[in-house]
Amino acid sequence: PLKMHRQYVKNTGREVEVLFTDDTKKEGKLLTVTETDIMIEHTEGKGKKAVTQQLVIPFNNIKSTTVQIKF
Repeated sequence: PLKMHRQYVKNTGREVEVLFTDDTKKEGKLLTVTETDIMIEHTEGKGKKAVTQQLVIPFNNIKSTTVQIKF
């Protein structure tokens, strides 16, 4: 799991799974990291109905973030 701000910066561009403080999860690509929040890009739907969205998540809403390894 990512704990420190520099770990988020180092893993920019990788697939991550974010667990929120209300125990919901989002999976996506870590795009940008600022001092107060992160931005991930996630896809909802399948096939032609797939929609790619960018989501800004403040650090105070994040319980934990884990890097997902894709093969």
